[in-house]
Amino acid sequence: MSTYYPTYDLTNKKPKDTFTQLVQNNGGILIDGSGNSIDNINISASSASSSYSLTSSYALSGGSGGTITGTNYNVPVIISNALNSSSIYSNANQVTIGSSSFSSAAVLTVYGDSISPTTVVVFQHNVDNYEQAKHKNVSSGKTASVDIVGEADTGNDTMGYIDLGINCSAYSQSAYNIGGPLDGYLLTVDSASIGGNLTIGTLAANKAIKFFTSGSQTINERLRITDTSISCSVPISGTFVGIPFTKASIFSNPTAITQPTNTLSVWYAPYACSINTIRAYISGSGKTNVSVNNNGLVNHLTSSLPLSSSGVWTNVTTISASNYNIGDVLNVSYDTLSGLLYNITVQVDFVK
Repeated sequence: MSTYYPTYDLTNKKPKDTFTQLVQNNGGILIDGSGNSIDNINISASSASSSYSLTSSYALSGGSGGTITGTNYNVPVIISNALNSSSIYSNANQVTIGSSSFSSAAVLTVYGDSISPTTVVVFQHNVDNYEQAKHKNVSSGKTASVDIVGEADTGNDTMGYIDLGINCSAYSQSAYNIGGPLDGYLLTVDSASIGGNLTIGTLAANKAIKFFTSGSQTINERLRITDTSISCSVPISGTFVGIPFTKASIFSNPTAITQPTNTLSVWYAPYACSINTIRAYISGSGKTNVSVNNNGLVNHLTSSLPLSSSGVWTNVTTISASNYNIGDVLNVSYDTLSGLLYNITVQVDFVK
């Protein structure tokens, strides 16, 4: 039986038709646009009896328009003649954009080394809803998680990276049990000698860092850090280190302090807290003693603290009756002043 390959002649074309004829011949389809100033397209089948598919024998050549060539596994490679950074390469299970070098650790790699923009990838959408770039791990294994990782130039899978992620539903690892199944995390890792700190902050003035739990409304805010204060809406308890804050009193006179004694009520406690350090400082050639008490009755120092060295902080960490309740008043005083002193400063460090 003879084989017949029909020919489709598209001669009845308009002046702006993109090809002149479509021919089926010898197992292939030829779309010939040689009569126009367009790129030629040649699509070939692997044999006369096979279905028509793109194989390593097909090619599109178009001068400055670019070329498409076949490679192994019948996967196309798109190479731009004008800009190498837009070329796409692929092998059995990996794809790269911008380079023919395949990373052994990635399914898709995008190289931006040869171009000037600092942004490698942009995702853009226009929708009146949340826009997302979803990253999902469907494994329910005990070590499964999904992570977005940034690596420094010296980084790898063990150090030099920052990691934002979430554990999968069956996660269970004794070495990382600070988080359990479906817990999220943000962490950074580097060597013991350099790096590894995590910096969180705001660059604009008068902006706050807020922490919240159990909901996403203003009533769920638990901790706020601003330019001038730290506020907390829940008690600090257990073995956690509390929030430190400082209260200070300053007695000063640019021509010398003349009163031999003085007392100031420095602060009214709006919440329960405790003192952990008392610091004192003088400037001038004189000397004095300072005292710190609660409500004018309970002294926090076993005896008055003598100060005689100008420009030197004296610290006391052994505090008597350090706890403050709501309504207690911090008082600071000095006495037995002699010589010339221009400044007497007393700083009390609390923890809430």
